[in-house]
Amino acid sequence: IRNLFERITDEHTAPLLLLYGKSGVGKSSLLDAGLLPRLRQMSEVRYVRISNEYTLLESLRQQLEEEDNGKSLKNLWQEKERELGKAQVIILDQLEGIYTEGNENREAELEELLTKLKEVFQEVSDRPSGKLILSYRKEYHAEIEKACKGLQIPREQVYLPALARKDIMEVVSGLSSTERLKRKYRLEVDELLPTIIADDLLVDSHSSIAPVLQILLTKMWDLTEAEEKRHFSVENYNRLLKEGILLDDFFEQQTQKILLLHPDAENSGLSIDLL
Repeated sequence: IRNLFERITDEHTAPLLLLYGKSGVGKSSLLDAGLLPRLRQMSEVRYVRISNEYTLLESLRQQLEEEDNGKSLKNLWQEKERELGKAQVIILDQLEGIYTEGNENREAELEELLTKLKEVFQEVSDRPSGKLILSYRKEYHAEIEKACKGLQIPREQVYLPALARKDIMEVVSGLSSTERLKRKYRLEVDELLPTIIADDLLVDSHSSIAPVLQILLTKMWDLTEAEEKRHFSVENYNRLLKEGILLDDFFEQQTQKILLLHPDAENSGLSIDLL
């Protein structure tokens, strides 16, 4: 987070940042929960996950204008920053959707977007002070980088590696790592718990560690909801371990909830459609 924050707020770095990493590494969580709150202290930030409802260029323009007024993307961006009195940072997340939706026409959207971005960013002395972040899965980086290189768009690459052992331990103990956080969240974490969780999750180094960790810690938080002071204990962790904490366990648990609440929807083949 610190590395990415410094690159975005440094006026000497490239205006386009390519953030990529393996599926499940935690890119969206890093952006939405880690980076955005920090950036909003000094910049106007817009975060959007791309969808098939709008093209990439439309998704970007919507962050700068309420309705299409025919102005160039560059003018819109600069006017927005003058109006706000600060930099406008825009994040387009899950860019891989243009490749994974099975619609060949969507791939042309990237060239359309990058062509407009070249016009926005090519003059160093006359471009917006904000930056654009494109976030996507690692396997599509070569194609996206090639497209940027072909148009000679100034850019920087940020590769997000998988969580290492020390990272997992830091996440587990994070909310009780300082006296200020302890007072705010009223959370105690067993001393051995971060090590135990890290070792368990790293048994399969190719698994989606970040989502599993998110599910696990959410369950542990909910499990202690009635307590005056929350306690992440090894005992509670082992209890959850027996119930199943992996993604397939989570999927099965959630579909059972759907079955209870909306049996018609579950029996219609919803699970297969989701998968």
